[in-house]
Amino acid sequence: MKKTLLLCGALTSNIILCQVGIVTDMPGSTLTVAGSVAAPYKSVTAAYTMTKDDYFVSSNASTNTTISLPAFNDTTPVFNGRIYEIKNASTTSTLTVAAQAGELINSTTATGIATITLLPTESVELIKTNVNSATGVTWELKGHKITQSPIVTEPWYNSATSTGATGVGQTIYHSGKVGVGTNNPLSIFDVNGAIRYTSGTVPIPNTTNSSIIAWNSLQSGFGESEFINYRGTGGGGFRFYTLTSGVPVYGVHNIAFINIAGVYTNSDTRLKTNITDVNNGISKVMAMRPVMYDIHSDRKSLENSKMTFGKDDKMIHSAGFLAQELAKILPEAVDIPKDESKQIYSVNYGAIVPVLTKAIQEQQSEIETLKAEIRKLSDLMSIRNDK
Repeated sequence: MKKTLLLCGALTSNIILCQVGIVTDMPGSTLTVAGSVAAPYKSVTAAYTMTKDDYFVSSNASTNTTISLPAFNDTTPVFNGRIYEIKNASTTSTLTVAAQAGELINSTTATGIATITLLPTESVELIKTNVNSATGVTWELKGHKITQSPIVTEPWYNSATSTGATGVGQTIYHSGKVGVGTNNPLSIFDVNGAIRYTSGTVPIPNTTNSSIIAWNSLQSGFGESEFINYRGTGGGGFRFYTLTSGVPVYGVHNIAFINIAGVYTNSDTRLKTNITDVNNGISKVMAMRPVMYDIHSDRKSLENSKMTFGKDDKMIHSAGFLAQELAKILPEAVDIPKDESKQIYSVNYGAIVPVLTKAIQEQQSEIETLKAEIRKLSDLMSIRNDK
């Protein structure tokens, strides 16, 4: 290979002030190369510590691993300004780039960071600073995490194939977890933020039946939220149930007005045990105190027995019972909280119906007895009048 070197006069035996040209006799800089430049390339598959002879290191490890930067050199010659390029060539594992103990890589913070993590196919370029101690920022980030195409870094595949998807209209799938607004998804699809859709339905199927959570799917313009079990055996429908642990919530904060044709409650004999007759219906009914009241419509919180209400709270006039009073008479009709300083009392008005029914039966029995006595008295009066 033809080489042309232009050397200037030397001021000392060790320092030369000149411009050097390689394959050119007119260098425009301290070093001008009219051709290609090669630097050392190394590929590793395990943890590795870089040396002064490295330049580009590519890691293709099958598991998460670490590449360590060389320690600073405070003796002559120092290697300030030296450039290192590091790439994580793996498509599945992460690569940690670590400075030596005490040394730091510059970041958005004032103190810098000890390590950076490269995701699959990401790369980074670092430059040695002029700090040569174990207590400062010894490495400067020039190019940070230059990611290649999404197909390489997080492959989405064409449906029913192992071929990476490349078309906008393709049906695609992914075998890992997907996070939107989060870098730590805890489920197959994890969204940190609000979700919006403008038409159609959102199906949530399981392995046996399927269900739909829909908005305006049937009653257009009413703004109704519909929960439909539309597949599987049986009559369909939906249910809510209480977990076996934690604090259950039996209602919403706002008063709801629901128009329905009818409600059926599970009452199959086969579901029940310890069946006994209701007694003392009249005495229970006579002890109850029906009241009229105004009730808050927007309960915000209940802490230490102190109730607070939302900004949209309004008073609704209604009639009923006071749960705490009713609990002393008919506890079967009242949900008594475990901690009333944090939970509210609720009334199952349907459970009052059997007591009312028993009271009517007892009252009717008394009426029939009185009617029989009246008939006897009437007959006696008739006999006396006939005499």
